[in-house]
Amino acid sequence: GSSIQARRDSGEGGRAELRADFIKLFYFKDRIDDWTDKELASRVAEIDANRIIMARCESEEALRAGMGAGIRLFQGWHIDNMIRASREVVN
Repeated sequence: GSSIQARRDSGEGGRAELRADFIKLFYFKDRIDDWTDKELASRVAEIDANRIIMARCESEEALRAGMGAGIRLFQGWHIDNMIRASREVVN
């Protein structure tokens, strides 16, 4: 299951209880099923999609998986490359 579910099941507090501004979830290509689980999208919406960062977004597949889960904040090589490419177009 997802790391969000694992934290809830273990009794650990949520973002507000921990006084954290953001939650960072890491993408691993061998765990794609975690990102396509419909329950994850529900949890993301419940927590606040604007407070969750998907890290290790290193491919288009990862970006699509995160967006499908409702995540809107991303970090990783794929995002860096997209930004770099858009700067080259503008210049």
